Amino acid sequence: FCLLDGKLYIGTQDGEVYACELNRSSAPELLVRFKETIYMIKTVWIASEAHLLLGNKQYGLVLFSLISLKQTLYQGDQAIRWVEGNEDFLVGVDTEGYHLYIWEVGQPKQIYDKIYLYPAIQDLCLWKKE
Repeated sequence: FCLLDGKLYIGTQDGEVYACELNRSSAPELLVRFKETIYMIKTVWIASEAHLLLGNKQYGLVLFSLISLKQTLYQGDQAIRWVEGNEDFLVGVDTEGYHLYIWEVGQPKQIYDKIYLYPAIQDLCLWKKE
């Protein structure tokens, strides 16, 4: 789950992403449905537009625009559990925690780099130096 502009975004085991208004008692709104479990959601700002970055059981990660509702699959060769990103790069860690995948934002079909790490990764943070 993640928070943005008074909304809570939730990913489910059934591959659904919901938006909930925090100061209303209304039912959550279904935004999108995928075939696979959603592991993690992060907010990412790209070109001044809010996106959800989704780690799921698909091979790769998904960038979902909250404005246009467009989905872009950043293709990898394993399921992605943890995600992080900024306007330049998107990063994902496989479900076992040993592989770090990096994509350039404009290149969804091409992995920029894949790094094997041992011991397994437990968390990550992407920092953009100004």
